[in-house]
Amino acid sequence: MTVLVTATGTPSATGLPAHWRRAPLAAAAGFAATALTALVVALLVRQDSMSASEVLTTTTMLVGSAFGGVLVGDVSGDAFVVSGEVSGVAHASPVTLSLVGLATLALVFQRVTQHHRRGRAVALDALATALLLALAVLGMSVAFRSGSGPFLVATDNLEPRDVGNVGGEVGVAPVSAFLATFALTLAVLALASVRPADWHGARMSRWEERWRAPLRGVLTLLLALPVAGVLGALMLAGGQETSLPADPDPATGVGLGLATVANWGYAVLALGAFARVGYSVDGTASGGFDEIDDVSAYERLGHWTATEPGLWGSVAVTCAVLLLCAAVVARHSRGPARLAGDLGRWLVLLALGLPVLGLAARLRGTGQAQGQAWGEPGASEFSGTLGVSVPESAGLLLLVAAAAALVVAALVRRRARSSG
Repeated sequence: MTVLVTATGTPSATGLPAHWRRAPLAAAAGFAATALTALVVALLVRQDSMSASEVLTTTTMLVGSAFGGVLVGDVSGDAFVVSGEVSGVAHASPVTLSLVGLATLALVFQRVTQHHRRGRAVALDALATALLLALAVLGMSVAFRSGSGPFLVATDNLEPRDVGNVGGEVGVAPVSAFLATFALTLAVLALASVRPADWHGARMSRWEERWRAPLRGVLTLLLALPVAGVLGALMLAGGQETSLPADPDPATGVGLGLATVANWGYAVLALGAFARVGYSVDGTASGGFDEIDDVSAYERLGHWTATEPGLWGSVAVTCAVLLLCAAVVARHSRGPARLAGDLGRWLVLLALGLPVLGLAARLRGTGQAQGQAWGEPGASEFSGTLGVSVPESAGLLLLVAAAAALVVAALVRRRARSSG
């Protein structure tokens, strides 16, 4: 019997709807691209004492956080003069991995839905793809978790002699992994559907024409983040050497750089717009636990160039990237007469997206501890951030983008007058 699969999502001769045949292709492509890149990073940062289970846990943490999941860990037991419980939560998105996985997902989804004739079929494919990808990340987060004792030893945060006295585990919070992946996938596939397609009706076609060029400008910004990160790393060459408590070996440095180059790229753009970048630590402690010194070192470009003068180049990088994005909008605009509207919609998308991108590119963590130190009961709560000042960076980058839009619009009008 011949099995026919239609583009409308109707059941085939096997009784399986067509969208359940296409969705696994897109979901598997996005998941595989993210997981393989994460595995490469995990192998690069792997310490000699790490077991295969701990490498897979590291890979899972990278995959889960790339799709917006929350990292969790807890430790309980005795180590030296401290006993009790410590738990923490971290939001740390390796934006490079996110870009790799979501770009692959969007491209494959566009390919498998290119012959659709009805919007309902595309919507069903998107829902099925998001569900399958979310289930894959959920399954991975449940399957691969490590005991916190061996994991802390492997990362040189606990002496091997104390591992038998420490319990707990580290990994990705499964519920957050599922919900974040499902929501993020749906959002990306909705944006991937903003392209010329046979299933568009008259209203959808008009909407797609209005937003196609602005979305291409935003996509250009996202793809430019790793490039900005590489340029930012080159700017640090020749600066003042910083003595770190534990200098990473070259392979670990490459792995961390691969995972966070896009995060650093956003920080470079923020520095170039004269937004504050840095870190903060704050908390409270009582009883036998040591007091936590509140530190806030969010500074503008002039502060960081005192030791890293090459970072002045971030101003040129920021201007160049946003001018390029505005030029892409102009290149795909529907004509000089409509360019102002397209650039305006691009700025609206940036106003909505830059705060989200700033949060994704920033490391945030909170934790709490309770127990005994030197025989005295105590408790503490602590939190920390590393990255950009989110509202400030979004606002200043939006101002630079508006200036870039004015420059590009003026150049387009001048060219139109000269050619006319």
